[in-house]
Amino acid sequence: MSPVVLFGVVCALFVFYGVYSTSKLKSQVLVIYHRVTGQVLEQFAKISDRTVDIDGKRFTIMPDRHSLMWWNRGIHQFFGTWVITYEYSYYSKYPHDPKNFKDVVVSPAVAKVLNNEDRMKSFARGVNSQGAGAKKGGMFERYLPYAMVAILLILIVFIFQMKGQISVLTKAYNALMGK
Repeated sequence: MSPVVLFGVVCALFVFYGVYSTSKLKSQVLVIYHRVTGQVLEQFAKISDRTVDIDGKRFTIMPDRHSLMWWNRGIHQFFGTWVITYEYSYYSKYPHDPKNFKDVVVSPAVAKVLNNEDRMKSFARGVNSQGAGAKKGGMFERYLPYAMVAILLILIVFIFQMKGQISVLTKAYNALMGK
């Protein structure tokens, strides 16, 4: 296998993994837990779960208390995405209200939603079909994947045009490095 083909295969695998990982995050929620000691634990849960276990405690997921967080860790530095986020503290089993970061008594309407599993599943399907929120990214976030693909294609074309010059560059590199 030539170095050019190998490079192309590695680039294609990188892009496919990024797309797969981004689509997988669309069906999950990020749960952030603040311990008494100030430590912060993060974990992912399914979007259709009604409760989540963190640090040996069970917390309730409430649909009206989610916020969105731009997830750009790992492979998502290149394929960033919005993730539904719930924040909890050690003193309450309910998530913080994202508007004022306080815990409020559960209203009767929210309690009705929490007790009705069909409504939770419907909420999960609705959020999943919206692409994890109504916020639109800027021009940079929207067109970054297309720009990456275009740059990869330009690199591949450039390498194919160089043909035998790659071996000359390799020899020059090895000579400079003392190999």
